[in-house]
Amino acid sequence: TVIEITGNCIYDPDEETVKSLITVNKNITIQSAAGHKYTLNAGGSGLTGITTNKKITGIFEVTNGKVLKLKDLVLTMAETYAVSVNPGPNSLEMEQVTITNCKTKEYAASIYFNEGKNLMLTGCTIEECRGTGSASSGGMYIQEPKGTITIKDTTIKNCESQRDGGGIRLSKANCTLTNVIIQECKAPKGGGMCVNAGTLTITGGSFTKNEATGTGTDIQGGAIYSEDGRLTLKSCMIGGDNSGDGNRAKKGGGIYLKNVALTMQSVTVKNNKALTQGAGIYLADGNLEIPAGNTIADNSITGTDLSAAGGGIYVEKGMLTLDGGSIDGNSANANKGGGVHLKAGTFTMNSGEIKNCSAKYGGGVSLAGKSSFTMKGGSITGCKANVEGGVGGGIYTGAKTQLTLEGTNSNPVVISNCTAKKTGGGMHIYTNNPVTVKNARIEGNTAENGGGVYLEQGTFTIAGSTRITPSAGKNDVFLKGGKFITIEGTLTETGTVARITPKKYENGVQVLEGSSTECAKFTVTPNSAGTWQVESNGTLKKQ
Repeated sequence: TVIEITGNCIYDPDEETVKSLITVNKNITIQSAAGHKYTLNAGGSGLTGITTNKKITGIFEVTNGKVLKLKDLVLTMAETYAVSVNPGPNSLEMEQVTITNCKTKEYAASIYFNEGKNLMLTGCTIEECRGTGSASSGGMYIQEPKGTITIKDTTIKNCESQRDGGGIRLSKANCTLTNVIIQECKAPKGGGMCVNAGTLTITGGSFTKNEATGTGTDIQGGAIYSEDGRLTLKSCMIGGDNSGDGNRAKKGGGIYLKNVALTMQSVTVKNNKALTQGAGIYLADGNLEIPAGNTIADNSITGTDLSAAGGGIYVEKGMLTLDGGSIDGNSANANKGGGVHLKAGTFTMNSGEIKNCSAKYGGGVSLAGKSSFTMKGGSITGCKANVEGGVGGGIYTGAKTQLTLEGTNSNPVVISNCTAKKTGGGMHIYTNNPVTVKNARIEGNTAENGGGVYLEQGTFTIAGSTRITPSAGKNDVFLKGGKFITIEGTLTETGTVARITPKKYENGVQVLEGSSTECAKFTVTPNSAGTWQVESNGTLKKQ
């Protein structure tokens, strides 16, 4: 059955004896006459008005295992939902349909898909839809569908929820989004979209200017909040090229992930902001792998308290792997981890780059708790800890953390051209655990003390082809009192391997532990007393 609408229709509760809701209990197509897009108005008062007439509810309700097809229509002024799909083998297909200016105290203002079968949206617009009750959703609430959810070439904007998912709330669904734009939506959890379990694939499209809002600690996922299940992102933008295009949240300005199997392909997470942690991505738990072709860029922490951390990525726990991706230009200038901050968990960098990031502690990477960072390839370049008291331009390690740099002879890891206001331009080592640097290039870094490396605690071992390139600048290794460098085996580099600046200049002070041949590869920074050298037994001697 096909019903053709030939003009705008508005429900008038004063003239009708039944509610505005139309129950669909047969397969039916409802569409505007060719060349038109007519409006079906439920007669409500819109987003800001107050409706007291209880006959004004929704527009369509699909039941009895039927399929409703809507085409070239505008649905507006609903007070419960524009369209509801009831539990069972009920389906909804919409093409070139706009749903606008609807609100609800429960369910979802636009589409409430409650354990139906299939949902397909093509070329639709959902805008200005708002959930006003504590359990309500703004744009769509898709709950445990029995079939598949396909949304294509659709825009969802200016929708708001008092619970989860300002644009879309998705629960235990198999869902595909293709070229979908979600913008300027708000919710306490998942400003653009909240996903709980199921499988979601997003190809193309963008999430811009969405916000996780509210009070309390669970203000998470400005663009996307995803928990459990599988999430695939392909060729999409989370944020935008302009600074005002980004998404916002307290935690996870762009994306908040918890126990999610995530696949990323050609994804850009850019210009998002977080008040406290994870402006680009917040990893609460699980695995996060960033392959080549993915970019986390220009995200920033806006808060100034001691919890502020992780401009690009914040790892609460779990496993982060960088396999060729780029973490670029992110900042957490009030505290820790401009590029990446680990509260716990592990970070393995096989390849890729962390560059031009900034923070007070660890412009590139900062480690806290019992977290660990293993750098097997790639580079950390141009990162900064240039605010007052800044330490660890490239890397900063906390007291109980673990750090290993281990490249190969043909592909050494690189830390270069990083700066710190105070100590450790390349690395500030504060951990009590052993730090090993093998087949690495640390070069062109600067700081007031320890331009290349500042060793404050623990042990520091270098091996293989490692070279901490001495320069006219400050790319030295600063050894705090009682600290020395351990040389593992034979260093393959010829010439000077590193320049040492000891805290204490005194004959007999140990600065190296290794064979006499290897000790000869190190020089000492002169001081006001004159020039110094390293003896064959690894101790200082004034010349």
